[in-house]
Amino acid sequence: MKPINAVARSAIIKSAILISSLLLSPVPARAQNNNQPPAETPVQPLDLAAMSVARQVLTTGAAMVALGDSEGVAGQFTDDGELVTKSTKNAGPPEVQIFRGADQLLKWFKIVEGLRGFTVVNNVEYARLVAPDLLYITGTLELTSPEQQTTGLPFTQVRVQEGASWKIVNYQIIFSGG
Repeated sequence: MKPINAVARSAIIKSAILISSLLLSPVPARAQNNNQPPAETPVQPLDLAAMSVARQVLTTGAAMVALGDSEGVAGQFTDDGELVTKSTKNAGPPEVQIFRGADQLLKWFKIVEGLRGFTVVNNVEYARLVAPDLLYITGTLELTSPEQQTTGLPFTQVRVQEGASWKIVNYQIIFSGG
């Protein structure tokens, strides 16, 4: 079997992100009659293996953030990995930025150095192995300052297994507020 080239790999990963997003979105079921509100389709059973891997890799990442280890955090990405940040304000369109590759990621993650002393928790809300070596995770990054102010940042990650490591291919995080 021939190895997958970079373009095909990128297309497969982007397709997996899109398909996972569509599959994991709750869809209302049709009501039995017009007097009853539609019921939501039940959430699929948890993929226990995916949840276990997700908790492990996100706990490691949270510890790196709490230590201010920007190089360690950036090192969790594949060579061509990307970070997508979406900032929303009270009014106006969201601002989206994309950081791709080791140099851009390391530069962006220098922000982590200012988080020493924060309590950092990654809450896994959903995890699924889309393929044996492709992990989809959604959750919330909670940052609690030394003054006990907590901020929750929703995120989505796609990770690919490289040897014994689960590297981030795509990490999307949302910053909201005024």
